[in-house]
Amino acid sequence: MRALGAAGIPIVAVYYDRNDPAYVSRYVTESILCPHPEHEEARFHEFVANLATRYPNGVMLPSNDFTLVALSSLPELPEQSAKIAMPNAQIVSQCIEKDHTYGLANSIGVRAPLTATVHNLDEALEQAELIGFPCLLKPTVGHRFFSVLRVKMFKLTCADALREAWSKIADIDDDMLIQEFIPGGDDHGVNYNALWHKGQPQVEVTAEKLRLSPRGIGFPTVVVNRFIPEIIEPARAMLAALDYHGFANVEFKRDARNGEYVLMEINPRLNQSLLLSVSTGMNFALMAYRQCLGLPIGNYAEIDPYRVRRYYIDTDRDIREAFKELLTGKLSLKAFLSPYLSRQVSATFSWSDPLPFFKRLANAVRSGT
Repeated sequence: MRALGAAGIPIVAVYYDRNDPAYVSRYVTESILCPHPEHEEARFHEFVANLATRYPNGVMLPSNDFTLVALSSLPELPEQSAKIAMPNAQIVSQCIEKDHTYGLANSIGVRAPLTATVHNLDEALEQAELIGFPCLLKPTVGHRFFSVLRVKMFKLTCADALREAWSKIADIDDDMLIQEFIPGGDDHGVNYNALWHKGQPQVEVTAEKLRLSPRGIGFPTVVVNRFIPEIIEPARAMLAALDYHGFANVEFKRDARNGEYVLMEINPRLNQSLLLSVSTGMNFALMAYRQCLGLPIGNYAEIDPYRVRRYYIDTDRDIREAFKELLTGKLSLKAFLSPYLSRQVSATFSWSDPLPFFKRLANAVRSGT
């Protein structure tokens, strides 16, 4: 919203969770509560169709996987309707369902973790022994898993740990994955962000994650712009194989054993640390908006996104994790403060647009987190 609003584009904020802090942004001209895209998909589709007709010159940009998946199954809209900035349903499915992602990677020679799809505990135990401990238990479709358990995956050190984790997923009916654990710290995670046009890259940048919440298997809380040439070719290979069109975020992790970058996932939507790219001159939200309307995306060839080091910081989440590590000596005060003393962009706080930050803070106080 800030990336588009600062460019003078009017914003209609559509949200299904009243705790969402974004819809109170000063850039929002209208905010609308909608049905939940997964739990009430038929009503959500009806809502979207009406909204698209109401704003025929608009662009819809899904900002999470629930919305992305629901929009991918939306019946075809009338010609005079808003456009949706996302790849087609087949590509969305191949990216969201991780077993398909890894299958594609293996078929074209892109390194991905050893992975097995399992349907019950016995299969999970068998595959875990074959892959070896430590390993990961994770879903084929991640956003549903996280919405129930509030974790992205379980790291397993032994068979008993697997049995305990499996007992927690009884209410989840998706297939599960047993996956090789790729060793390396939080700072071994990297991103390839790009806008593609009909199977060809138009603009590309890379970035390095520094800290996650929770540590090891969580969401990025500190990210820095950094050129990482080793991930460009494998990312291009994956997106070319998909005949990709639109914005993509491809995540890799550097294997501490051999330095090789391993594919983790593809996000076929604008990613969480989007504002880092925007702060370096690469406004992918604006590019996706203009591309969707058939307009020139602008000239980004002369911009060097790595000229000045910048950090993206999800402040409150980062501080909560760092506080525990500072007390135990796992994190030095110098390492913690370094991003905060450098050029940075916050996930939520902005002097010119403070309300989302304070709404998120109020939500945290009410929930006790």
